[in-house]
Amino acid sequence: WTKIADYVDSYQWGVRGIDLIATTVFFNTYDPHEENKGDQTVHLYTQHEPFTDETRRELDPNLGHHSGFAVVGPYIFTQKTDEVGVISLWVSYNREAFHKAHIP
Repeated sequence: WTKIADYVDSYQWGVRGIDLIATTVFFNTYDPHEENKGDQTVHLYTQHEPFTDETRRELDPNLGHHSGFAVVGPYIFTQKTDEVGVISLWVSYNREAFHKAHIP
């Protein structure tokens, strides 16, 4: 077991054949000092062995607060809730920046 970050909320291993390094892990971190956990800023990182600061990368620094995530093949899904409570689905394809999903 290797500690890679403090205050990890959730994690998921990368996908063999899609993520180039077999030890890739995706994980959310949060700030425990924020009073309302539902309003916390959450960061989604990717990292691989060796688990050092040099191998850690924030997947999309512009993503901001989001609720959990799911890695499915080349896609990463997350949801965001706006200030009036409307929930929207966001998706990353091939580990690029997240975009709001437009479902017809």
